[in-house]
Amino acid sequence: MNTTLDYLQNTYGPLLRMGSVAEVLGRSPEGLRVSLCKDDAVSRHLNSGKVRIGRRVYFKAVCIAELMDNGTPE
Repeated sequence: MNTTLDYLQNTYGPLLRMGSVAEVLGRSPEGLRVSLCKDDAVSRHLNSGKVRIGRRVYFKAVCIAELMDNGTPE
């Protein structure tokens, strides 16, 4: 049985770009950027898994899988 994390890592790798996260969550990239600026549980969870490499922003696959599996974090 494949888990969400296995799927994300096999498809996108250990780090997902902003466009990939938007695609997985069913949002537009601009909508995702706007929601990351808000102060709610989902944005705090996503921002905790944010990794910057130079000017690029990536998100840990583990963080995205937790959000998809558990729903809105507390």
